[in-house]
Amino acid sequence: LERRIDGRVEAVEQATLSAQTAGRVEAILFDVNDAVPTGAVILRLRGTEQRAGLEAAQAARSEAAAREAEAQARFARISDMYARQVAAKAQYEQAQAERDAAVARLAAAQAALDGAREGLAYTEVRAPYAGILSERLVRVGEAVAPGTPLIRAYAAGRLRVVCDLPQALAGPLRAAGK
Repeated sequence: LERRIDGRVEAVEQATLSAQTAGRVEAILFDVNDAVPTGAVILRLRGTEQRAGLEAAQAARSEAAAREAEAQARFARISDMYARQVAAKAQYEQAQAERDAAVARLAAAQAALDGAREGLAYTEVRAPYAGILSERLVRVGEAVAPGTPLIRAYAAGRLRVVCDLPQALAGPLRAAGK
């Protein structure tokens, strides 16, 4: 028994790559029907704000590191003086609290720096896998916001056929093991 059924061939892996940060499209390095390797930069957004944020975060982290080193040294001095009973317990506790606060500020500054680095990385849209670009949804100079679809791509390696199968054929196909 032979039946003809309309269907379409599609890639198993398909993706719509979207902006993860706001900016203007600065460059489109690959276009429709281009093959791209895994990790290749497909599109670049202008990252002026992100670079400025990274520089500010680096400066804040440097300042926090200097203040943390100063607080550690002060705590070590006061701790030694307290052990020799030359400093009051209140001085020791204050130095300890300042040290702990400086350590926390340094951790917060490091987290902000990591976030700023991530934000700058979002200005480069990379291929999640080797594939073909099927549709370009933006142009150079266009402003985008987080979530704006930019490019559609698919991996050509694994394909499938999608069709609407009449219910009457489902049973015979299962029986045939197809």
